[in-house]
Amino acid sequence: MKLADRERYAFAYFHEPSFQAAARPLDSTDDTEFLHYGSHFTSMFLRCYPDRVTTRRIHAEDRLSVLDKLKEEAAADGRKADEVRAQLLV
Repeated sequence: MKLADRERYAFAYFHEPSFQAAARPLDSTDDTEFLHYGSHFTSMFLRCYPDRVTTRRIHAEDRLSVLDKLKEEAAADGRKADEVRAQLLV
């Protein structure tokens, strides 16, 4: 699916939740599967705006490595929440 085939000249404002946020698919049986919001949003932004100053800065400052760390933390937090939930259900 192609999101945009030409440059947009409108002001884009993004008010987004925490980049550490993660959600699991409702229909998944895989307990390790989740969507990391920061990765999803950044990937979408990079695809839609490949020539923007912000995109170049993300790459130049190696911000994707920061995002990888946030994703790892979100996965660890999800595992901790699962452990607590399992203890509560016992």
